Amino acid sequence: MTETIITSSLLILIILALRYLLRGRISSQLQYALWLLVAIRLLLPFPLFENPVSVMNVIPVTQMSEQAAIPQAAGSTPPEGDLTGITLPTVHNSIAASGPAAGAAPVAKIARYIWLCGLFLTGSFFAISNIRLNRNLKKNRKKLDIPGSPLPVYLADHLSSPCLYGIIRPAVYLTPDSLTDQKRTSFVLAHELTHYRHRDYLWALIRIVCLSIYWFHPLVWAAAVLSRRDSELACDEGTLRKLGHENRAEYGRMIIEMSTAPSKPSELFCCATTMTGGKKEMTERIRRIARQPKTLLITLAAVVIAAAAAVALTFGSAANKSDSKQADAQVSDEQAPDEQVPDVQVPDMQELWDARTPYVGDNAAVGKLLGLLPLPDGLQHDHFELHTGGNERGITWILKEVSDYTSVTPGQFQQDALLLFALVDNLEDFYAALDTSPADEPLCHYTRRQVEELVGGDLRDYAKSPETLQELILFSAEETPKYRIAKLENGKMTSEFPMEDNGLADDILMNVLVKSAAWEGIDISTLDECYQISQIFPNANEVHDYYAYLLEDGRAVLQSGTDGYYSILSQELYSELLEFWRNLTADPWLENSYTEGIPRPDFDNLLWMTTDDEKGYCAVCYQDVSREQTEAYLQVLAADGWRTIRDFYEDTTVGGLYEKDDRSISIQFAGRQTVLYFSLKQD
Repeated sequence: MTETIITSSLLILIILALRYLLRGRISSQLQYALWLLVAIRLLLPFPLFENPVSVMNVIPVTQMSEQAAIPQAAGSTPPEGDLTGITLPTVHNSIAASGPAAGAAPVAKIARYIWLCGLFLTGSFFAISNIRLNRNLKKNRKKLDIPGSPLPVYLADHLSSPCLYGIIRPAVYLTPDSLTDQKRTSFVLAHELTHYRHRDYLWALIRIVCLSIYWFHPLVWAAAVLSRRDSELACDEGTLRKLGHENRAEYGRMIIEMSTAPSKPSELFCCATTMTGGKKEMTERIRRIARQPKTLLITLAAVVIAAAAAVALTFGSAANKSDSKQADAQVSDEQAPDEQVPDVQVPDMQELWDARTPYVGDNAAVGKLLGLLPLPDGLQHDHFELHTGGNERGITWILKEVSDYTSVTPGQFQQDALLLFALVDNLEDFYAALDTSPADEPLCHYTRRQVEELVGGDLRDYAKSPETLQELILFSAEETPKYRIAKLENGKMTSEFPMEDNGLADDILMNVLVKSAAWEGIDISTLDECYQISQIFPNANEVHDYYAYLLEDGRAVLQSGTDGYYSILSQELYSELLEFWRNLTADPWLENSYTEGIPRPDFDNLLWMTTDDEKGYCAVCYQDVSREQTEAYLQVLAADGWRTIRDFYEDTTVGGLYEKDDRSISIQFAGRQTVLYFSLKQD
C-alpha cells in the first residue's frame, strides 16, 4: 500500500495543479474526466508496468539499517602519566533492543489494525447512510408519470434537492419546488438524466470506496470533494448541450432556485447526485453556465501530454528494482577488504517470493519452496512430510547424505527456517532430518515463536516483496552475534562479563532449538539464582536475552525473555555454564601479585580487572565512583603508610600517584570510570 499512497498522492497533486492552471481553458467534462486516473490508481493494488521515469525510482526501496557501535570505555586508550604504553581492555556496554528490526513489525501490526478499524467505521457509516436514505425514499415517495423518461421518476417531499439515486435500479427523485413550473421540471429532469448518462451514481460509489480505503489520506478527501464539484460542472455542460445554449439564462436561474440548501459533508457518503452547494460552488457553476469554456487544440494536446506524463510517473513501478537491490546487497573485496564476507548461499528472491503460500497444506507450493532453498554441503533433498492434522502446522524436510557429508549443526538451517516462516503464512514448526535418523532425532527443530523472537517481529512482514525478503537474508548472514553473561539473584544483576566462548553460548541456544516442547516461563525476579545470556547483534542494534536456571525438580532449562517460554537444557551444558561462570568470577585481587596485601577499594560497579605479569602492572576499572568513596580510599591508603607523590584532586589531568616501598598506585579518571593501576618500581 505504501507505493500506492506515494504514487496516488503525486497523481492527485498533478491533477490539482492542472485543474488550477487550466480552469476556464478546458471543458468541464474533460476536467471531470481527469479524476478517472486518480480513481484507477487508488484502486489498483499493483503497478501496471516497469518504467525508468516512475517516481518510485527515486524512492529508496529500503532504509539502511542503523549501525550502533558498542561504545568503548573512555579509558581504553593509554592515559597520560607515569604509566605509558598501557592498553586497557575494551569495555562493552549492553545495547537496548530497540533497533529497527525489533520495533518495525509491531508498529506495522498496530498501523494495520488502526487502518482496518478506520475502514470498518467509514464503510459502516456509508452503509448506514445509504440504507437510511433508501428506506426513507421508498417510504415517502410517490411515482410520477413523466412521458419519455428512461428512468422512473418519483416525488419525495422530504428531500432538500432533486437527485438521482440508486445503484442497481437508479431513479430520479423530484421535490415539490421542482414541479411548480413545467419548464423548470424539464430542466431539472434533463439535469438528472445527464447525471445518469455520465453514470455519476456509479462514480459516487467509487468515490465512497476510495474514501473508505484511504480514510486517513487528506489528499484523497480533497480529491473526493473536488471531483464531486466537477461532476456538477460536467453535468451542467452536458445538460446545456442538450437543452441548447439559448436556455442558459433560464437554466442558471433554475440552478440557483433549486440549490437553496448548503451542501453537507455527509453527502460524500451517499450514492446520490444533488443540486446543493455552497456559495463558492454556485458562483463557479453560474460562471461556467454563462460562459462555457472551449478547449483549444493546443490546450487539449497539453492536457493529453500532462496526463500521459502523470501516468508514467505514478502507474509504473521502478525499473529493475529487484536486480538493483540484489546488486546493492553484494559485498565485494574492493569495497570491504578488511571484512570477512559471510559464506552464505543466496537464493533467488523473486522466485522465492513468487512461490509463497498461505497454507502449509499446499503440497505443490511447499515442494517448490523447498526446491529453491539452499542446503548445507553434503546433503540432498529426499522428500518432505506435511503435518496438518488437528492443531499441527508443520513441515519435516527429509534429507539424504552424499559422499562429502560430514556433519551439520542446527544453525546451518537458520536461513531456510527464516524463509519458510516468512513465506508460509500458517507454518508453526519446521524440522530437518536425515533419512537414516530416528524420527525423534531431527537435525533441527524451529518454531515460529523461536525465530520471531530472534528477528524481533512477525516474519510474514518480510514477505511483502522480494526486496523485503532480501532484508531477511541479509539479517541472517550479515554478522556473528556477541554474547555477555550475567548472574541474577531475585531479578537483580550481581555481576556481568563478556562471554568470549561463543561456542558454548551457541551450543546452549541450539540445544534448545532442537527441542519440540516448550512451557510457559516464570517470573525471573522470583528466582533465587539464574544466569542471563545476552545475544547481541551490534550492527542490527538488537539484544536477545535468555535465562538458564534449575526447576524445583532439578532439571535445567533455558527461558527466552523475562516472560517467555522455556525448554529443557541438557544437564551437561548447564554444568559447563556453571564452570564457565566460576572461572570468570575467581577473585583476581587475591590471586594477583601486584595487588597482594594492598587495601582493596570499597567501590561498587567493578567493570574489569586485568593482570599482566610480563609488563609489570595490572589495572582495575570501576564505574560511577563518588568523590566521597575516592577520598575514603585515599584515607585508607594513608593509614596503611602510602605516600602521596601527586595529589589526585590537584592533578586531575594525569591523576594521582601514591607509593609504598617498591609499589605504586596511579588513580585516574576516564569519563564516568575510575581506573587504578598497580605496578612495581623498576630498578
